[in-house]
Amino acid sequence: MRKLTVIILFLVALVAQTKVYSPQTLPFHRDNLKYSRVINPDSILDARTVAAIDTVLYELQDSTGVQGIVVAITNVEGDDMWQFTYDVYNRLGIGNSKKNTGFLLTLATDDRSYFLMPGTGLEGTLPDAICRRIEDSYFVPLLKEGKWNEAMLQTVEAISKYVEGDETIREPIGSSSDSTGTSMALIALLAAIGLPAGFIAYQRRQAKKCPQCGKYVLKRNRQTEHKDKDTIHVTVTTTCPECGYHNVSEYDMDTSRHDDDSRTGGAILGGGGVFSGGGSTISRRSFGSLGGGRTSGGGAGGRF
Repeated sequence: MRKLTVIILFLVALVAQTKVYSPQTLPFHRDNLKYSRVINPDSILDARTVAAIDTVLYELQDSTGVQGIVVAITNVEGDDMWQFTYDVYNRLGIGNSKKNTGFLLTLATDDRSYFLMPGTGLEGTLPDAICRRIEDSYFVPLLKEGKWNEAMLQTVEAISKYVEGDETIREPIGSSSDSTGTSMALIALLAAIGLPAGFIAYQRRQAKKCPQCGKYVLKRNRQTEHKDKDTIHVTVTTTCPECGYHNVSEYDMDTSRHDDDSRTGGAILGGGGVFSGGGSTISRRSFGSLGGGRTSGGGAGGRF
C-alpha cells in the first residue's frame, strides 16, 4: 500500500511539473517584448541562442520593418498548434497594423509540434509553400535530433535571409515538379496580394541601397563569436560590389541578464543593446512596440 501511495504521489508531481499553455496563459510581458522577441518560459532555448535570435530579428526589423516573434514551450493546450499560433499572433498583434508584416514561429517540444505563420501583409513573401520548404530544410531535421537551439536559430536565419531577398533559399529542394508547383503558387499569391507584396519588395530594395553610389546592390554578412560565457561579439560587414563601399559594424551583447531572467522565472529571455557601429559596447536594445498586426492563419506546420 505504501509503495502504491509513493507511485501515485510521484505521478501527481510529474503531471504538476508539466506545463501546458493556452494563448491566454502563455506568460509574457509587453514591456519585455520591446527588448527581446523570444518567449521562452521553460528555458528550452539557452541564453546564447536567445541573444543570437534577437540579433537576427532586430536586424531584420531594422532593414525591412518585418517583426518576428519566437515561442518555445513544452506543451500546447488541446494539442492544436495551428489554433495556438493563430490566437497568440493576433493576441500579440505582431507587425504594423496597416502593413501586417510580421511572423510567428512556435515550437512545443513535448507535443513535438511546430508552426510558422506570417501576417497578412507577408503572405506574398512567405506563402505556405515557402514556409513548408524552410521548415523541411532547416527546422524539422534538427528538431528530430532534439537540437532545439540550432533548429530555432537556423530557421530564424533562413526566414530572415528569404525575406531580405536571399535567392539561395529559392533553389529547388526536391523534384523539378515540386519547384514548378511552388513557383506557380508563389506567382498566384503575389498576383492576388499585389500591394502588400509590392511594399515588401520596396522595403527589401531600400535596404540594399548603397550610401556611396546609390545602387541597390549592398550585401551584408553577420558573424557571431562567443567571447566568454556572458558575452557575444557580433560583426556585421556591409559591402557594395559596384563602388567598393565597405563598412564594418561591431558590438558586444551581454547575455548575463538572460541567465538572471531564467533563474527568477522570467517569461522572456533576451536583451542586447541599440545597434551601433564603431565597436561600441551596449547592454539593452529596443525593438519598439508591436504594432497591432493580424494574420489570416496561413503558413505551415506539423509534427516531428
